[in-house]
Amino acid sequence: MNCNNTHDFLLSLNLKNSYFKEIQISDYPKIISWINDPNFNKFLYQGLNHVSNESFSKQVSDEKSLEDAKIFSQFNKLTNQLVGWCGLYFPTSKIYKSVKKAEIRSFVGTEFWGQGYGTEQYVALVTMGFEVFNLNKVFFGTHQDNIGIQKIYQKLNFFKEGISRQDYFRNNFADIYRYSILQNEYHENIKKIFESYLKN
Repeated sequence: MNCNNTHDFLLSLNLKNSYFKEIQISDYPKIISWINDPNFNKFLYQGLNHVSNESFSKQVSDEKSLEDAKIFSQFNKLTNQLVGWCGLYFPTSKIYKSVKKAEIRSFVGTEFWGQGYGTEQYVALVTMGFEVFNLNKVFFGTHQDNIGIQKIYQKLNFFKEGISRQDYFRNNFADIYRYSILQNEYHENIKKIFESYLKN
């Protein structure tokens, strides 16, 4: 499945508030400004390390060239304003590819928190994971204090697998909460929940 087809699929979902396009170089400056904002990056593994345009460009380029990630920018439907970015990341090892799983990494710009964009990221990428790539499992994790994203997981009925204890460090150790969805759970339950976030 190539990026153009995944892009077309995401557009076909017709989300209420946002749409997605493959990430472009013109999106980098705004994204980098978010990453380097202490209020934004406090829950990121990258932590306080400054990210440059060069390092971010290399990161995205490497992820694309290795074909282990599908990365998208997210835009407001009415204003076309960039509001976040997200991706579906696949295992690079041939051994783990047979497991048919992928990780979601998602980010919403600080000024757009609490406006439903994070929810639409998960609706879009989880749907793509199962409908386009026929995955068996989609998984993701978050910092113990990231209450906003945990509320999204709960309202979308994602399964909490457990806790990676003291898996993060920024002055103090913190736990990472692990969540996932299996393909059968998506078709039996989650897909119906997602319908309320799509336009008829």
